[in-house]
Amino acid sequence: MRRLVAAAQSVIMRTDRGPMRSIWRLAYRFAMRGYVAYLRRGEPGSAAYVHGSLSTGEFLHGLSDIDVVIVLAPDPAGPGLARDRVRRRCRRVSRALPVLGDLLFDWPAVFEDADLQDAVAASTLTYRLSRAPGRASSHAVYSGSNSDDDKIRLAERPQLYGPMHDWRLIAGPGRRPPPPTTLDADSRRIAAWLELQYWWQWAFEACVNPGLPHIAHLCVKLIAEPARIWIWLARGERVPSRAEALDRGSVEFPAEAEAFERGRDLLGRLPSQPTAPLAEFLPAFVRLSARVAGELAGQVEPAGSTEVRLKWSDRDPLALPHGGWAPARPTRWDKPAPALLPLVDWRALAMPSLPDETFAPIPGDPGDPGTLAAAALALDRGPYPTLSADRLQIRPVRMTGRRRLRTLQCPATDPVSFALAAGATVACFPEVAGLSVGDTAARAVAEHAVWLAAEGKRDSEALGRLITAARAALLWESVDEGDPELHLTMEATLDALAARGAAAAEAAREGYHEFAVFWRPPPDPLIAALHDAVVALPAYASAPQEAKLPR
Repeated sequence: MRRLVAAAQSVIMRTDRGPMRSIWRLAYRFAMRGYVAYLRRGEPGSAAYVHGSLSTGEFLHGLSDIDVVIVLAPDPAGPGLARDRVRRRCRRVSRALPVLGDLLFDWPAVFEDADLQDAVAASTLTYRLSRAPGRASSHAVYSGSNSDDDKIRLAERPQLYGPMHDWRLIAGPGRRPPPPTTLDADSRRIAAWLELQYWWQWAFEACVNPGLPHIAHLCVKLIAEPARIWIWLARGERVPSRAEALDRGSVEFPAEAEAFERGRDLLGRLPSQPTAPLAEFLPAFVRLSARVAGELAGQVEPAGSTEVRLKWSDRDPLALPHGGWAPARPTRWDKPAPALLPLVDWRALAMPSLPDETFAPIPGDPGDPGTLAAAALALDRGPYPTLSADRLQIRPVRMTGRRRLRTLQCPATDPVSFALAAGATVACFPEVAGLSVGDTAARAVAEHAVWLAAEGKRDSEALGRLITAARAALLWESVDEGDPELHLTMEATLDALAARGAAAAEAAREGYHEFAVFWRPPPDPLIAALHDAVVALPAYASAPQEAKLPR
């Protein structure tokens, strides 16, 4: 099937500039209309949109995906029912005609009205921010009944010029909520950085699979997109197309003029399926990413920063359920094995997960495709191999959940990792929306509060998630008291709980070490006891508890 799809793509691309172009245009339009009609069948008032290259006029037959969004009126019988019906239809099409997914359609996004309105209100870093405790019972993106994969994707990539800016209605009545009339500097900064992180995940995949048909096109994107991001961030100007971004890039970055010229040449040759020149374009991508990081740093500096003490424990520093540096195959970094440092970035704080995630600083040039590929393939769990460049930490990963919000960081977006890499005991969080320690702690408490209140028996990772919930609450409390302190590890967090008289802390310490070594689920009474100690912390004490854990 893969070979058949590749052959079909080759034929379509090579004939797209001749008389066949109109035929391919009609064929794609027919396929799109038929697909959308099937998805919307039996859903009164539903709307369909396309976005991405098809709506901006940069669509390449045989190479570009058709990106579809379905927006639904809610079913009177209950929220989520209409959305689930449409997604079942998507799965039927995918099973019956897998070639459509490989050749034509990306997996469509499906929203009900309320979910879409909620999803476009703010990015994941600023979603329903409130620094007051006990107001987070329905303010989570990653947990609870309001959580949804499409909503998460939109929150994690709100689009450079704002959510829905490139959506074009193709069927049904308009159902888009009104977009914000203006995007303030904070929103632009967050959208710009999340967009850059998004393109880095594709750079990693290109290095691992350089022979895929779309990689030459991706090379163009890897210099056009950071240029477009920088122009929006620094100038507040929108650049409608990648061709224009390449032209503007030559003006804004004279030192990279040759790279942009190669990008223009490659863009014109895409129908002939040229070999992907990753080694030529990746170094420029790294340098342009550093320019975006530098612009971000310059913008947040006037707002000042807040110092946060980084708290270790006197006990064994790390408990690692997924192991330490133990690649499945030998790597160039095994002798000696790199040191592991706690990974306590925004994701580690705000998403209910296991404590003691780590990153491993490794030497190498992130502009070298071979180095990125080797680092991305080194581990599929446990420590994150981390390469450094000017103002950047780059964490190569494959296209899995490990990559979420972690592909690329700079001091403003992950001050803890940069402080630890430098051997510092204090991290400086910029005092701007979404990146400040106050906003980070508030979002972390909101996400954990919903998870803490969830019904049902906890899974085998519940003890670890309770510890991260405690860490979030302790950080929030220290910020509220004007003396910010972040506990870096499981041991440090449980030390703090024990110092407050939490009787469950010592048993939790022993239970988590058992879990980390043997993956042995902790007993329910231990989980329940630590749960009671965590929800009694000031950050959660007034939050409504929907259900008690089983004892």
